[in-house]
Amino acid sequence: MTGFLGRARPAGVLDAAAAAAVTGRPVASAEVRAHLDGFRHFTGARKQLLLETLLAVLGALPFDGRTDPGSIPDEEQAVWTDVTLRAVRILHAAHRNEESPALDADRVRMATSLGSFDAGKVWQGNTLAHLIALHALHTYQPGGALLREGLHALIRVQNADRGIPFIAGQEVWVTALAGTVLAGAGDRRGVVPLMAAYVAGQQLADGGWGYDETTTQSDVDDTSRCAELLRLAGPNTYGDRLGRADNYLRRMADKAGGWPTYVRGHAPEPDLTAGAVIALAPDWRRHSGILDQAVGFLLNAQDDDGTWQRSWTLSESSVIAHVVEALGRTTAHVSPTARTRIAAATAKAVRRLEQTQNPDGGWGQRNSTTSDALSTAHAVPIIVRHGAATTAGRALAHFLDRQEPEGGFTAPPDQVGPRPLPYNFPVLANVHALTALNTAVEAHPANGRPQSAAV
Repeated sequence: MTGFLGRARPAGVLDAAAAAAVTGRPVASAEVRAHLDGFRHFTGARKQLLLETLLAVLGALPFDGRTDPGSIPDEEQAVWTDVTLRAVRILHAAHRNEESPALDADRVRMATSLGSFDAGKVWQGNTLAHLIALHALHTYQPGGALLREGLHALIRVQNADRGIPFIAGQEVWVTALAGTVLAGAGDRRGVVPLMAAYVAGQQLADGGWGYDETTTQSDVDDTSRCAELLRLAGPNTYGDRLGRADNYLRRMADKAGGWPTYVRGHAPEPDLTAGAVIALAPDWRRHSGILDQAVGFLLNAQDDDGTWQRSWTLSESSVIAHVVEALGRTTAHVSPTARTRIAAATAKAVRRLEQTQNPDGGWGQRNSTTSDALSTAHAVPIIVRHGAATTAGRALAHFLDRQEPEGGFTAPPDQVGPRPLPYNFPVLANVHALTALNTAVEAHPANGRPQSAAV
């Protein structure tokens, strides 16, 4: 692992600080502090506390208490957020040599959560939360069986390059995405029914889905994507599961019209809302009230420059593509006033993409950043459907030039977790590339399907 850190190219300030601290190199503490202080996300205070604590454990920053663990309220959270906050409080208390009934309660709750999972597996598939909990456990049970089992689980998910992934797997979410896009490509090998059956078997008791096979935590993003695949693969076959998924999404809907990621009542986000709209829109009659509110939320959430808040992605074009797709699924059902607003929002989003297209024809994750295959793949469907023909032509030419001989694409990390740290599942470049190529073929059917088939 130390060798990996010595060879790795850090993706940002925090990666560089962590690697430097572990390998004995100087840490740019002032730069790290400035980076942490720059968080503006609604989860910013919690992320600052988490990352300050991690860097303190590694020796990159002092345990100076700039972010007080007690300032983060106890409230309903995703299961890994709950365990992580308890672990952070335990680590800070250990540094101060404090004992208290509240600390005892945190220790019991955290250990109970870890102990409830199958031995030898990363807890909830979340390697980062698992690892933070082990650091906390080490402060008061350094020789315990739970710690030993947790370490063995980490070793089992070590990659061939000797690094440790942020999460142990993302097979449910990626399968749902890939199945949906393969269905759009014609599924010449007949794999979509198998993928749909696999996804159906991973549905959780509450009607939602999580990102991997082991987690018990459902979320709106995975549920929306899985429901979309099952509806494409067989609405009659999966009618019961789709009904449970619809009920889950209805329960998660915010009164303001949007959807959060994990817990109803948390701040709704445009990207998650777009996914829920796409999943529910085929049954508009049943969900019309919720969907009308969601359309209003998405329209009101658009920024003046045509973008929407980036959520679990680094790419502007990713969220633009998802929201514009969602709004497009609603135009046949909404009022004339809403239809006019949707057209204006779409035009504004297209202008943003046209204005931020790089001279080489592609897009980067943000304006003026280097073009990459993933950001370009997200932009292509919107430009092909709604943009100028010259812009679309340049985009497709650039995109096809990026295709590798075996048919795939390579891109920098596009996902973030915990936000804003990037992590990479390389297959996603191919999944979104095929989405872009499918759209291009649909817009110009005379061209056939040679590019789609290659991917």
